[in-house]
Amino acid sequence: MLNPGKVVRLTFQSALVRNSGIYTIASFANAAIPFLLLPLLTTRLSTADYGIITMFATVQAFLYPVVSFNLEGAVARKYYSGNTVFNEYIGNSLIIFIITTILSFCLVFGIRGLISDYTEIPEEWVIIIPAVCAAQFLCTLALTLWQVREQPGKYAGFQISQSSVNALLTVIFVVGLSFDWTGRVLAICVSTGLFALVAIGIFISRHDIKLVYNPEYIKHALKFGGGLVPHALGGTLILLTNRVFLTRMVSIEESGLYGVANQICSVMTFLTLSFNNAYVPWLFRKLTENKEGEKARIVRFTYIYFVGIIIIGLAYFLVQPLIFKYFIGKEFLPALRYCFLITMAFAFQGMYFMVTNYINYAEKTYLQALVTIFVGLLNIPLNYLCIKYFGSIGAAISFTLIFILLFITTWLLSARVYKMPWLKMSGS
Repeated sequence: MLNPGKVVRLTFQSALVRNSGIYTIASFANAAIPFLLLPLLTTRLSTADYGIITMFATVQAFLYPVVSFNLEGAVARKYYSGNTVFNEYIGNSLIIFIITTILSFCLVFGIRGLISDYTEIPEEWVIIIPAVCAAQFLCTLALTLWQVREQPGKYAGFQISQSSVNALLTVIFVVGLSFDWTGRVLAICVSTGLFALVAIGIFISRHDIKLVYNPEYIKHALKFGGGLVPHALGGTLILLTNRVFLTRMVSIEESGLYGVANQICSVMTFLTLSFNNAYVPWLFRKLTENKEGEKARIVRFTYIYFVGIIIIGLAYFLVQPLIFKYFIGKEFLPALRYCFLITMAFAFQGMYFMVTNYINYAEKTYLQALVTIFVGLLNIPLNYLCIKYFGSIGAAISFTLIFILLFITTWLLSARVYKMPWLKMSGS
């Protein structure tokens, strides 16, 4: 008979619980800062302004995998491999990163007009997006190194500090200097750039980077990271498709409403990601031990997690009307109609995180990429049809359906590339 309390006690050690708690606090603090900015932004900016902010963040999210080449994922995986001079591996990864940044800038500069036409972001702001992505990669790499080294305190300090500076600059630009949407975007750019410099200083002080060319490291980073690029692009394609279709088929104002709903519901993502940040190093160690009993306990806990995240999503949806009533400007109240579907989509995203870890461990990221690209491309006609026949709410309908499909297909794939006792519901 399944005993959830026993499963949890047996599955987790105190270090995992402690680290997960720190990551959770950091992620909630990180989520709370932009969340607390919503009353400011939704009372001082128009829905059109927020729409442009939303599109800027979406294009940045879409371009980020191209710039970063998901090298932080390759670094994290290589950390658990033997016979590796780790700082040399990081140095070779940065060589790839410099090349991808230059190529990305050239690409964006060449099609800046097209991007501007579809997103309504002015061209002069479009061309700085690759630089923002590059700066964010350096920040993410610093966080990744703290994660694999199981130093959640430093991870939390850096993440919360960056978000705090971002928020402070937003207040200065939007309130103090009365900027429109440019104030929020400028705050993102400046804070990311500043903390990228801090990250570089940390790398140098810890001797994390050694620039010694190693073709084997280059090959591994390209293979692992390159396998994740289509996967990441497929994921962000889902976001980009929703926003672009809303902007083109409805209005930039509706995209702004959708962006506010997404921001409120994204608390779910911060919750699931914070747990996953602590869970991945622990899981990889357990998988390396290759003990069947441990695998069975991991599976049983995973099922408990699935049920729990759905319950948490439903509970969070029930309090969202109060959030809109007391925190959101009246012009943005119609955004509430999107929240149930988006919240459920993020719940399934959290379930997806739990099963995709096995694919990363097996280093079969190219297979995950195929699945994600397929699902991302499927979202294009699905999103178009849903908006055409159901109106703007169709964007949220397709968003939810796509994340359910992504979770199911990824789970099936993970079961093929790494064997886990998914059908074993009892045992010691």
